[in-house]
Amino acid sequence: MKRSKAASIVDAVIVGGGYLGLLSGIALAKLGLKTAVLEKGSFNAMAGSHSPCRLFAISQGSCQIIKRHLELDLLSFGQKINHIRVMEFNVDAYLDFDPKNLGLPNFGIMIEESKLHSMLLSEARKQKGLVLVDGCRIHDVVNNEDFAEIITEKGVYKAGLALICDGKNSLVRSLLGIETHTKSYDQMGVVCDVGHKLSHHGIAVEKFIPQGPFAILPKEGGHESSIVWTLETKLAHTLLNLDKDSQFALLKERFGDYLGEIKIKSKLKGYPLELKYTTQYSSGRFYLLGDALHAIHPIAGQGLNLSVRDFNVLMTAVSDSIGQGLNIGANYNILKYFKSRHFDNQVMIESTSILNALFSNNVYAVKCARSIGLDLVNNMPAAKKFFMSYASGQ
Repeated sequence: MKRSKAASIVDAVIVGGGYLGLLSGIALAKLGLKTAVLEKGSFNAMAGSHSPCRLFAISQGSCQIIKRHLELDLLSFGQKINHIRVMEFNVDAYLDFDPKNLGLPNFGIMIEESKLHSMLLSEARKQKGLVLVDGCRIHDVVNNEDFAEIITEKGVYKAGLALICDGKNSLVRSLLGIETHTKSYDQMGVVCDVGHKLSHHGIAVEKFIPQGPFAILPKEGGHESSIVWTLETKLAHTLLNLDKDSQFALLKERFGDYLGEIKIKSKLKGYPLELKYTTQYSSGRFYLLGDALHAIHPIAGQGLNLSVRDFNVLMTAVSDSIGQGLNIGANYNILKYFKSRHFDNQVMIESTSILNALFSNNVYAVKCARSIGLDLVNNMPAAKKFFMSYASGQ
């Protein structure tokens, strides 16, 4: 009879090799923990370039957290966010955010997901005690009193702590029977990359137009931007099915001419938008992180930053546990994860839903109130400073 392969015993195991899985793996390895990151796909493919790119806004606060845990200065990479303008389409109402009002050189960076992943993958491969396992599909998970057990097609992994970072449709979360809450926005985010003659100078623009919010996000080099247009699902499909000339005409009208001539540099793609979250942060020795815990609307560009704040609390708790000689997967410090993060996460979940309802609304009264509100906040330094502080993660 063929004997089964012996289990791999590690201090910590991470399910999901995206940016948050790699962040966590590097941080745990730097704490001296033997750690395994399990990914069903290919690490190299995830780090490859994609078109159109998925662009992340990483705040100053998030960059500081990452630097503290990983000794990696993300502010030296990507495109600096030097200014943010929020405006009503075809109306002289706008709101300007300047980081200098906070004593900051910038709000953070915009970075392509593939570049971020490639950078983290390179850093992960340098860590002693960190094992990266891709092509690793999970069959089942078991919550034991003393360890978490993950059964995969490449063998069994046992660890005192397991982090679930496998996305909003998390298989492990489902296998653990953790209840999720889902809300469809009946919207899609239509994205593409655009080249333009004039430099964007690191200015991010959010326009509120009749069909839905239209974001122009600066990319590295100064002469390319990423478009994220939030549309009702039916309208999004109509746009995606138009010929290229018609798509360009619609985008050009909404983009404007402030950056000179523009050119679409990638195929338009659409992604369904929905809210999916759970209020159960852990199950035994399994702890949820990132989209497996909360996948929010992208309107505020705060999804990654919210996850980094979760990451910070959890890594600090693990570090405290090690320093106090406690078990890293089952102790009071880990329980602080839920107590410390629940309120902030729920506020962001509700806020993004409200913002989406407000700024995807073309009712005349709402539109007028929105324009008045932009002008009011623009002339209230204290209110502007509050919003800027939150956006920069300070």
